[in-house]
Amino acid sequence: MGLMKRHLAEIEERGWAGTDAVVCTACVSDPALADAVAGQAGSGPCSFCDTAPPQLSAPLEVVLELVVDGIRAEYDDPVNEAAWDSEDGYLTPKGPWDTYDLLQELDVSDNAAVLDEIARKLQGTLWCQRNPYAAARAEALVWSWDQFRSYVKTTRRFTFLSPDPSTADGAGMYSMDAVPAAIARAVVDSNLVMTLPVGHRWWRARVDSTGATFSGATEIGTPPATFARDNRMSPTGIGAFYGASTSGGTVAEVAGYANPTDIVSIAQFALARELRVVDLRIPPPVPSLFDPERRHLRPAIQFLHDFVESIRAPAAPSGPSGLNLDYIPTQIITEFLRYEVPDAVGTSDGLMWRSAADPTVDACALFVTNEQCADPGCENTDTRMVLDPTTLTHCTVGAM
Repeated sequence: MGLMKRHLAEIEERGWAGTDAVVCTACVSDPALADAVAGQAGSGPCSFCDTAPPQLSAPLEVVLELVVDGIRAEYDDPVNEAAWDSEDGYLTPKGPWDTYDLLQELDVSDNAAVLDEIARKLQGTLWCQRNPYAAARAEALVWSWDQFRSYVKTTRRFTFLSPDPSTADGAGMYSMDAVPAAIARAVVDSNLVMTLPVGHRWWRARVDSTGATFSGATEIGTPPATFARDNRMSPTGIGAFYGASTSGGTVAEVAGYANPTDIVSIAQFALARELRVVDLRIPPPVPSLFDPERRHLRPAIQFLHDFVESIRAPAAPSGPSGLNLDYIPTQIITEFLRYEVPDAVGTSDGLMWRSAADPTVDACALFVTNEQCADPGCENTDTRMVLDPTTLTHCTVGAM
């Protein structure tokens, strides 16, 4: 093979042609690309702007390599993705995008000259999603979670974990029995399991419509199983410690089902031991397509942004039976995360999220029983939460 043929084959394989251009951090928009440019710590003048003194710069080939690798991870030539239909013949994938438009869509740069040069050097002029006739993984998780919520409320609730491929609604979708495990995997992959230290504090409120007040840990803490009512993360009969990061926040959490004139007893509890919880307060930013170390996390984190909003959404009032159908999906996922978190994580001791009543307040559901709540001096080896009597207050719900 001659030198020219070898050179062209190399360009074809790597997906881009060489260039002598230099780019600075100010001329790329994507954070991963900007970090890559900054990592070269170059000081040469940028080929695309007149910034003085110059920003950190690097050969444009550094950006080209990352851009091509990223695009190839999720996109392909439409010719490679075309499908045959017996009635309509060849089907063209949705789109496609030309290279310049795709670079704009992916926020590579705001500088038209940079986009022009990258587009000119890339091999291939049209792009479409890889496997375009199946749901992308992030879409599959979002759509399957939406389907799962309806499925367990109206179709199959207690035996849905039996494998049933027919419940997967289309190519790339998850069957209903696989949804909880897929969500647990997304949580672990996104590193959302954290440890709350000993001494970490949560406020808790107990409402009473008769005017009674309470002061003991077992009175204000997790209700006994016989009194545990249907809630966002736990069903009737399974108690959990629902708390908030502020006293006002914990009252706001109960105000949805209490009357303004009801008496509320409020106190702060401290953890007597470390608890490992799933942190659903703020999902991490979706990684850049051009970050080779974290690109594989994009589907999981994209899904979690939607999932977190769905579990925070206010639920409709309970029906005459006291059962709230809107709570069933989150109750199932919570129990799965409690016992079935994959890999070395094992089990979890609770969940945290941002309150639907006040997004500045953290809310929690901790898997702590009534017997594991204690007053100071009454702790034992099984104690998880200790009431701080100096924080105890009583007022009407409306007063907060």
